[in-house]
Amino acid sequence: MVATSLAESDNPSLTDRGTPEKKLAGRALKLDRVSTAIDRGAAGKGGSVAKLWKTIALLWGCAVVGFAAGADRYPARPIQLIVGFAPGGPTDILARAVANSLSHTLGQQIVVVNRPGAGSNIAAEMVARGTPDGYTILMGSSANAVNVTLYSKLGFDFPRDFAPVSLVGTAPLVLVIAPSLPAATVKEFVALLKARPGRINYGSGGYGSSMHLAAEVFRAATGVNLVHVPYGGAAPAVQALLAGEVQFLFCPIPNALPFARQDRVRLLAVSTGKRSALIPEVPTMSEAGVPRYDVSPWWGLFAPAHTPGAAVKILAKAVEAVANDPGYKKQLDTLGAQPLFSAPEPFSRYVTEEVTRWAQVVRASGAKVD
Repeated sequence: MVATSLAESDNPSLTDRGTPEKKLAGRALKLDRVSTAIDRGAAGKGGSVAKLWKTIALLWGCAVVGFAAGADRYPARPIQLIVGFAPGGPTDILARAVANSLSHTLGQQIVVVNRPGAGSNIAAEMVARGTPDGYTILMGSSANAVNVTLYSKLGFDFPRDFAPVSLVGTAPLVLVIAPSLPAATVKEFVALLKARPGRINYGSGGYGSSMHLAAEVFRAATGVNLVHVPYGGAAPAVQALLAGEVQFLFCPIPNALPFARQDRVRLLAVSTGKRSALIPEVPTMSEAGVPRYDVSPWWGLFAPAHTPGAAVKILAKAVEAVANDPGYKKQLDTLGAQPLFSAPEPFSRYVTEEVTRWAQVVRASGAKVD
């Protein structure tokens, strides 16, 4: 199995000691010798105390043998990947692409379980309170970093209650405006917003969503006065733009691209520091005149805190292999996303930085969910 080879690469001594079956047999032999020695002591002394210690030793030995055998071949059973959003959305689609590729790499099934609600907090709490054995992991995202400040109360501490595994992908948003607006570039659009302060509305997928906060970063960077109209997701927000209820928004590229091809909306710039392969003709915000603008929604895997380091390392190495898989990249292309990998330690630092960054944006926006 691939999972075994990954474990062996982390600890060469595993190969020297032989297969898990041989190790198990060796431990059983040692346990039998201990049992025999205790029997001799019991026969010589005729005491029940020695028999009691024999029972304790046997029970302890069985537990050690069982644990060691399982650790040698992680993952030994299917892994649950908990997703905090409903089926069919970007996070769910990406999670299923990750699960499919990881299943092949690890040689063990990854089962996607949707637990939507409260901006993914229900799923996060489920994982935070789960058994830290590597068999229940979270499909986390930048939303989790935002929620630390957005929500007044959480039933867990992010990221302290988690063991970050790796980033798995990122995807830009795109600035989309109604074609009726007299602006063909970002500079022209900013000039229009300043000429009509507070008279142009923008839509989002809800308070604290990446769509909302991308617009707030844009507002802060350009000094424009905007009116926010939240909706229950990217799809209804785009429909509101098409219906004329709002005049612009930031949204995932796949949500806007079909309408851009029909000239029903206009794409001005992507939110990330690099252009998107899905729409390479569209500039970045920095290229279009908003220096240092970079809003990069991301996704990553998290295990519960105190998950064995060996299991976290095996999962991270599997993600590294998946990130270099052309098939996985092709699946992400349909989302306008790019595969990513980050070892656990730098990923943990990145998550902490993201919590700090988005805390400032959320406070400036005044958004709060009780």
